[in-house]
Amino acid sequence: MNCPRCGNVIEGNALFCPQCGRKLDPEPQPVQASTRQHDTDRTRPAEPSDDMGLEEPRARGCRSSLAVAGIAFLVMLVVGLLAVAAVYQGMRDRSEIHTEAAWEHYVLGEAYLADGQYELAVAEFEYALQLDPSLIEVASRLAETQALLEVQPTPTSILQEGNEDQYWQEIQSALAQQDWSVALQKAEQILAANPEYRRQEVEQVIYEASYQLGLRSVEQNRMQEAMRHLDRALEMRPNSARASLAQSMAKLYIDGVRYAGVDWASAVDRLSMLYNLDPGYRDVSTRLVEAYLAYGEELATREDWCLAALQYRRANEIAPTRATRALAEETADLCGAPPGDQQPGYPGIDEDETTPTPGPVGSSGTYVGRLDRVESVDAAGIYVRGQVLDSNGRGVANVRIRIQAWDWYAFAVSDGKGQFSFDGLGNAVPYTLSLPDLPSESVEVPTNFTQLTWVVFEQVP
Repeated sequence: MNCPRCGNVIEGNALFCPQCGRKLDPEPQPVQASTRQHDTDRTRPAEPSDDMGLEEPRARGCRSSLAVAGIAFLVMLVVGLLAVAAVYQGMRDRSEIHTEAAWEHYVLGEAYLADGQYELAVAEFEYALQLDPSLIEVASRLAETQALLEVQPTPTSILQEGNEDQYWQEIQSALAQQDWSVALQKAEQILAANPEYRRQEVEQVIYEASYQLGLRSVEQNRMQEAMRHLDRALEMRPNSARASLAQSMAKLYIDGVRYAGVDWASAVDRLSMLYNLDPGYRDVSTRLVEAYLAYGEELATREDWCLAALQYRRANEIAPTRATRALAEETADLCGAPPGDQQPGYPGIDEDETTPTPGPVGSSGTYVGRLDRVESVDAAGIYVRGQVLDSNGRGVANVRIRIQAWDWYAFAVSDGKGQFSFDGLGNAVPYTLSLPDLPSESVEVPTNFTQLTWVVFEQVP
């Protein structure tokens, strides 16, 4: 094109003439088919594109969606956990209810068993296990009761035919092999079917087999079963000293274990008596040491230092340790009693001692013995009983009381109420009673046949 002012030839699309500087008008462009389309496109709303800077809002939108989804997931998770916890708690509550009901049926089963109603006992034990199959004790009792049910005396075809001799030979064979269960079973069957057949011999078999099975049950720590066997032995021989002793020892062990952790004074009372009878009886020595230490701690908490020292000292006598001896010495110092040569806390505990523990008459803390009353009794014999009381008039448990006449002496141990007894003394002579393990003043007790003499040891405030 040429410049309209100077006529200079203009090349390209210059906006001003390079010769004279005049502004040039652009030449009209030919209309193309795509122009209308472009114009139409310009009238439409612009669509988002990577060139329009929308990447950041889109990212923010994605992040918001993820956050919402995450919150929803957490809410669902919490709701799910709460639901699971509710289900677990419900199952746990039902389990506890079932266990409690199971124990109730177990108690009923024990009652039926004690009454000899074995079928009902089996039914109760089986139902208890249906409610809570994890109760091992119930399963054991069920097996024991089923075994007892199987050996119940029932007339057999052999006995009905009068062949008792054949059963008797089988009993002799079982006794030779010390198969006490078989011997007992067959003897019970003979006694039920024909009570007159070798009556004394059959009863002797029942007695001996029951006694031996009782001892075996003790060894296996089946104490309730042992009690049942020993009861049966005493039914056959009520005056049996060894069966009575075995039964008493089993009961002392059962009671000692039952009182442990609940009433330490009573636990010490039972276990110490059993230990005096047989120090090797099952684990009585271990349990007694535990009871002494626990009871000593209980007494120390009440600041009853003298009796606490006594418990620690006795525990140390059975199982000496540095810690137990230190406890005995510490509580003895707090008690105020000077240490003796043999044991801390109390003078002279030698079993050969023939004089009571020395102490000023009536001094504070001393246990002073006195006669309380004398009663006549119908039974032949000499009886001395009494009680040990603290300064508040409460019974003192687990205190040794010594009775002596000439060169003979014996000991008793006070129970949970502080009571003690010496029954069946053989000579109507004056006896001296003392407390060898505590500061005490002895008392002389006159006795006579068919007479009960009561003695009290009271602690001076």
